[in-house]
Amino acid sequence: MFNYSLEEMWELYRALPQDLKEASFSEKNTERISSICRRYEVDPEKESQIIKMTAHVLFGLLPPPQLALSIEKELKIKKEIAEKIATEINAFVFLKVKNSLEALYNIKIEGKEEKIINQKDTYREPIE
Repeated sequence: MFNYSLEEMWELYRALPQDLKEASFSEKNTERISSICRRYEVDPEKESQIIKMTAHVLFGLLPPPQLALSIEKELKIKKEIAEKIATEINAFVFLKVKNSLEALYNIKIEGKEEKIINQKDTYREPIE
């Protein structure tokens, strides 16, 4: 994982577009990532590392396509679970700031937001 000083992180932050700044410190994004991690039964310590990795993507330190691999390798999470977590973070966090991330990394981000949003929620009882 990256080891940057607080000063270095603030310098990176100041250079970010406004939408990435807001996404970086968004309580809603943190709650979404926590919810995703709980759904996949990720250890709370690893959950905080996934939140940190997501911030690194938003700060321009970790390209979005490498998030799943980083989760898998650095946190020792099964590949299929790491990919699902990264896909959901992409849909619920990165797609909201897609244009800025594409410009920051000079890449094209494709999302699966529709597919994820329409998945059956197995944690809720059916309403009849």
